[in-house]
Amino acid sequence: MKLSSDQWTIQHLQDHLQYAVDLEFWTIPFYMAAMYSIKDRSSDAFQLIQTIAHQEMLHVQLVANIGNAYGCKSIKFKPPIYLAHTIPHLDFELDDPDPRDTYKPWSGLIGPMDEKRLNAMLLLEFPLWVEPETIDYHDDVTEYGSIGAFYKAVTVGAAQHADQIKGNRRQVDLFSAYYNNLPQMTIENSGTDGIEAVVLLVKVICEQGEGATKTVRHQIEYPYQNTADDRWPSLTHFSKLEKIQDLFNEDGLPETYPITEPSHYSKQQLEIETNMLKQFDQFRACLESQFNGENPDTFYNEMASTGAAIQNCWKNGVLPKFA
Repeated sequence: MKLSSDQWTIQHLQDHLQYAVDLEFWTIPFYMAAMYSIKDRSSDAFQLIQTIAHQEMLHVQLVANIGNAYGCKSIKFKPPIYLAHTIPHLDFELDDPDPRDTYKPWSGLIGPMDEKRLNAMLLLEFPLWVEPETIDYHDDVTEYGSIGAFYKAVTVGAAQHADQIKGNRRQVDLFSAYYNNLPQMTIENSGTDGIEAVVLLVKVICEQGEGATKTVRHQIEYPYQNTADDRWPSLTHFSKLEKIQDLFNEDGLPETYPITEPSHYSKQQLEIETNMLKQFDQFRACLESQFNGENPDTFYNEMASTGAAIQNCWKNGVLPKFA
């Protein structure tokens, strides 16, 4: 059902911002699991996916900051659910033409870095076909055909409720050292004085992710580029994934770790799977504390430990599990 194009409610905006957290958080285990399945960590494929995963964590921070500025009661990090042909809050059938006709076969299930996972990533980061003349915003968030269309609608809804912005409410900055040219990563001003920062944070997400449109491509604008540890700082996520696609077409798929059929797991493998789940739960709990005002000092340790747990799964023939 389409909402009136005249006005969102503040609750509708807050719901969308939690949906955005859900979507951005969903990407992190998906990218990290595929990345750590690659045996050669020095390969361009591994390094490219790693840069995307790092920026997805930045996007989680930015959208959580926006949610807190608009008075979301609490930012939740629920265990993400991975299904064969579903990416949360997106419905590719609404795109015309449907990008699934190009990027197939694809799978939203956790798995090794292969053609299905790469196509899912390309669908996730797929740009708008064309820049829309008007913005449609919807009551059912699954009515968005792309992540770009979703965020453009959020920007319009956010502007309608600019008077609700409260600066410095549970704002988090974990990544400014990696973006020396980005003016800010938090929302410091209240009311309409804060809308410029909201628009900036959304632009960072869209610039780094899908970029512009399918018909008008460009590099990431300089202020939004990683200045610390990205060998391809000007490439959008979609462009990086196209680069990986080119690598696969030239050299074949990367060598990945084989996995054991779960029904045949040994006692040791079952323990590794259990430890993976425990570690991911700790990571989620850390994020919820972080973005609900408790500011724990464990984020970097939990993030690194989660990566180590994922890699330990692959090295021991266990498919990483997150819920």
